[in-house]
Parts: sequence; C-alpha cells; structure tokens
Amino acid sequence: MSDSGQRLLGSIGALLLRLWGASWRRQQHGLQRLDTQFASGERTLLLCWHGDYLALLALLHHRRVCALTNRSWRGRTLSALCQRLGLSTLELPAEPRHQFLVALRRRLAEQPVWATAADGPVGPDREVKPQLLTLAAHFGFTLLPLGVASRPNWRLQRRWDKMELPLLFSRVALVVGEPLQLPPHLPDVALDRFSQELQQRLQGCHRQALELIRQPAGKNNPAR
Repeated sequence: MSDSGQRLLGSIGALLLRLWGASWRRQQHGLQRLDTQFASGERTLLLCWHGDYLALLALLHHRRVCALTNRSWRGRTLSALCQRLGLSTLELPAEPRHQFLVALRRRLAEQPVWATAADGPVGPDREVKPQLLTLAAHFGFTLLPLGVASRPNWRLQRRWDKMELPLLFSRVALVVGEPLQLPPHLPDVALDRFSQELQQRLQGCHRQALELIRQPAGKNNPAR
C-alpha cells in the first residue's frame, strides 16, 4: 500500500475512533500518576498489553505521547492514525538496531513520554518482552503500567493479542498503576525479576479496571 493510502486509512481510522470513543461511559483510576509524570518531564514509558492499544489511543489521544510503531504496512497505518490523533510516533526500523537507538536518543530531549505494548509487536500474548526492560533501563525510563477493561465489548479471538474492542456506549475503565523504577544498569540476573514484576502490575491494572466496570452505575469512581 502506498504512503498516501496509509495516510488516508489513518485519517479515516482516527475520525472513527474519536466518534467511537466519545460514546463511551468512562471511569478512570490513578490518572494523577500520569499527570505527575507529564508535569515532571521525567523520561516515562507507558506500557499496556497489545490487545488494549486501540482503546488506549481513544482514551489518551489528547496527551503528548510518542508511540513506538514498526515499519510494516500495519505499523505505518497505525503511525498515520496516531499522528491524526495528535500523537507523535517513532518507527522501529528494519535496519541495524543502533540506528533506532540513535533516533530514539535524538527524540528524548523533546519528547519525554513514550508508549508501547509490553508484549508487542507479535506476542506471545500478555508476556513482557525482557529486551524492552533492557532498553528502558538503558535510557532511564520510569515504567508506568496501564490497564483497560470494557463492557460490553467485542474480542477478536483470531488475533494473537485477542484485541478487545469496546462497543458503542460501553462502560470503559482505565487504570494507571504505580510507577516502576529500574536500576540504571539492569543486570541479566535481575531481568527476569523485573519482567515478572511488570507483568504482575499490568495484570493488576487490568483486574482493577474490570472491577470498576462491574460496579453498579451509581457507584462509579470519579474520573481522577
């Protein structure tokens, strides 16, 4: 698909996502943690499960975040969609890894808050990629786990990530977890421990989001 075709798909997708997300009845918990990270200017990496990213784009599109994508046709279309939503993007190149690291370092001064899927781009589903933690530690990112749940929803069972799509007028909950700090030089012996810790925090955010949408409508938590 040509660049112009991907930009067109991105524009259409962004418009539909804005309209779709505007119908949701939203509940949010821990959003002040996200606001604190934005205000601090600290290097922050927002992490979610790959199956939640579309809903998160609708929930967070008004915040100044840079999303990591890849250079597949899907990645480029997603990049175009993000840009139409007001987000910036950085594509993971197919070229040698050091070129991506150089590009990332150049953008860090102007863009401290980034986002990606902890189990992306191709899974396995809901398993943290240890190399992502190595990268985050190298650049001094604070990790901020996010969880999303919705009801009613449509789950895409044939996708590897079992993507969950809230329906129109669904109840949708966003939970921002406690930040996770990594040591500046993450030793291999600690990599598995921090990967498990992040995985548990992501799962905890999802469980808490599920609890929010299961509450009676009159007991909704405040937006903050």
